[in-house]
Amino acid sequence: MHPALNVVEIQRNIFNFLDPRLTSCHQDDLQDDLDPEVSYRHLSVLARTCRSFSDQALDNLWHTQESLGPLLLCLSEEIVDRSDDEDGFKIYITLKAVPTVEDWARTRKYATRIRRIDRNISLSTRYIVDHESLLKLQTVSHVSGLMLSPQYLDHNALFGFENMWDVAEWLLCMQIFHRSLFTFKMARCHRLHAGGESRVIETFFNALVSQSPDLQCVNIQVPEQSSGKVLSCLSRLSKLRRLQLQGLSSEPLPLTLSENSFGSLHRLSLAGRTTQMIDVIGAIQSKKLEYFSCFFKEDDPEPVLLAVQSKPAWRVSLKDILIGRWALSRGTPVQVLSVRILLSFPNLRRIHGYFLGITLDDVVLKDLARGLPHLEVLSFTAVQSISSSDSHVTLRGLVPFAVHCPQLSVLGFGVPIDGTSIPELPTDSTLGLVGSHGEQSKQQLVFATFGRSTLLDAGAVASFLLALFQRWSLKIKVYPEGGECQWAAVSDLVAQRHASESLSDS
Repeated sequence: MHPALNVVEIQRNIFNFLDPRLTSCHQDDLQDDLDPEVSYRHLSVLARTCRSFSDQALDNLWHTQESLGPLLLCLSEEIVDRSDDEDGFKIYITLKAVPTVEDWARTRKYATRIRRIDRNISLSTRYIVDHESLLKLQTVSHVSGLMLSPQYLDHNALFGFENMWDVAEWLLCMQIFHRSLFTFKMARCHRLHAGGESRVIETFFNALVSQSPDLQCVNIQVPEQSSGKVLSCLSRLSKLRRLQLQGLSSEPLPLTLSENSFGSLHRLSLAGRTTQMIDVIGAIQSKKLEYFSCFFKEDDPEPVLLAVQSKPAWRVSLKDILIGRWALSRGTPVQVLSVRILLSFPNLRRIHGYFLGITLDDVVLKDLARGLPHLEVLSFTAVQSISSSDSHVTLRGLVPFAVHCPQLSVLGFGVPIDGTSIPELPTDSTLGLVGSHGEQSKQQLVFATFGRSTLLDAGAVASFLLALFQRWSLKIKVYPEGGECQWAAVSDLVAQRHASESLSDS
């Protein structure tokens, strides 16, 4: 059924379509401590007598693969050589001969069931296909169109991260593309051996676009040799909805794009230097962008957000923004982001910030809550608040969110919250809008605190938060876990209160 798996693995996939505790073949064995292997043996009888399960089980087994290895193992022993490592996990695969059309018959049958080729399905690569075997495959004309059904292709799953690619490996990958491909991922773009690098990369992406015109999602590390030409190729994908570009550099990006380039894009993720980020943003013609994320190293993020802000349609359409930096060593200067720039996007639902320097105090929080009434998630993680000594976040800064943001589900700050005084609750009647079914009907609100804080009294703070967020089922998460003793006490008190209310409702 699947030569790369053992019998128990095959059985487990078959039995995913059954409820072992409802099948009549082992009604006498319905005890909680039933040995799984015993259960499998009983169900084997059923599976062998029910041919209707065969196609479903095969589809499930072959749906997602991490490489071409399992397909090559379908070839006969005269064609393929398999050797296992000492632990029995890694499987090394070598082609001893070039497969004929007849040799491919069984392989092609299983290849039609593959929908995803994804290297990330396991922590480490299980199948290792040697370089010479890949070169042999490239010479086989009937390998063309081998992958007739994959919708998701991770390029690094085919060739791994380790080797420097030859032109033949690029050409082999181009041969297996098909029109059914919806997602293409290339997390690392290796440099080729010397000779025609830019030409081969451009040819590769031209083939990708021509043979997979229905691509909807592309996630690549931009090849430094010909980044402009690659993006020009991708701009021809009229159905592209999600674009993720990594490794953008500080060099200007030469682009030759059509009038409606990237016109259907809904999600854009950029990582690298701001120069090319701004060039990419300027080239995108979509008026429907809903999600934007950017990760920096040392650059100032504000020019990128200003470039996004300069698109009138995006100011209305954007619902999600994620801004972050890779964690830097201590002493590295922090670029400050003015959070108020987010008020340019009044329909935002979710805001995430990581490793940033931000200006955050009660006044800024009040403006955010009032200006972003649709807010569902506001989360700043591992941030550094750049505020004056007399301007900081207190419990008062939470009040506007309870009044103006009824859909809020996550509220998190990576800065200390001054809880030395308990503010008065607002008289606004919206605080008391609780569903008719009591506690069970409330939407959950996770309040996350990351920084060290000084609290007046854990009990008083817990009572204040429960009263303030009475429309929600409040849960407090403290980071890092096990720290922040005062907030941990508040979290315990809130959980105890909800537990007692649930008991009384029942």
